[in-house]
Amino acid sequence: MANVAECISKLVRSGAITRAIGDEALSMFLRSKAEYAKQMGPAGADAAAALEAAKKLREAAANKQLAIAAGVKTWRNSSGSLAMLAAVRRALSRVSNVRFTPKSGHWNTPSTLS
Repeated sequence: MANVAECISKLVRSGAITRAIGDEALSMFLRSKAEYAKQMGPAGADAAAALEAAKKLREAAANKQLAIAAGVKTWRNSSGSLAMLAAVRRALSRVSNVRFTPKSGHWNTPSTLS
């Protein structure tokens, strides 16, 4: 049976995870293994450290996904606002010849256009 370091190395070589994630996983595993080795035998320490490293990586991945989703939601909300502004500008432009001047940032009515 392959040890955790070999498994992480295989995942990096196959492209399933990046080198940075592999290094982070191996680092977490080795730190946890050193802590667990004080309390239990080598096999138990290996298993407990592998489980803890996997949980920490899963949590980090979930946090990254949440951050990405929040960014997408923010982008969608802002682009929705821009679309709404464009629709309002078009609607007001068709009514009473009101025009928006982007350079000045003002709405111009027919009396101010002359």
